[in-house]
Amino acid sequence: MSPIPTAQRAALITRRAAAVAAPTWHDIVNDPFTRADNATLGTAPTGQAWVNVVAGWGIASNQAQASGGVGAGSNLAVIASGVSDVRLIATIVFRVASPGFIFRQTDASNYWEFRLVGANSWRLSQTIAGVFTPVASHNGQAGAGQIVTVEALGPLVTVTVNSIVEVSFSDPFNQAATRHGLSGGNGDILDNFRIQSLS
Repeated sequence: MSPIPTAQRAALITRRAAAVAAPTWHDIVNDPFTRADNATLGTAPTGQAWVNVVAGWGIASNQAQASGGVGAGSNLAVIASGVSDVRLIATIVFRVASPGFIFRQTDASNYWEFRLVGANSWRLSQTIAGVFTPVASHNGQAGAGQIVTVEALGPLVTVTVNSIVEVSFSDPFNQAATRHGLSGGNGDILDNFRIQSLS
């Protein structure tokens, strides 16, 4: 076997080091909601228990459905993921009010949200000490079948819908919080929820 030339060997080492160093996203929560109908979401197949923070999210026909709340974004459910820098992914199956995500939540008065509001408008907001404040919005893709992704890395929050960036905003609020989940009004349906972290 011929020895690898020095330059080629150096290039291989560099590529291998880059591959090892480059973090990739992997699932820490993966919930397709394929279980019996229930007034609560229960436990994800990956082992984490859902908690309804405000009103309720439950299981209906193997999907997550919001019910019991008063108002467009009045149903909140979260999972304790153990990580704050995350990527959240879910599919909007059916929209009645304003489906989306709650993330970096510490309690019922402090959290981030990203939801579909209006006919085709997406809105990123913060609730701090119970005070709701919109921080960014964008008119874009809306309706059933949209795959929504929220990436929260350090202070930067970036949201895509079907891989198209809709909103990007930087703020350190609740940056260390590790509970993330679903937000929506009565009748909103989401599916295939995932929380990913970098490693």
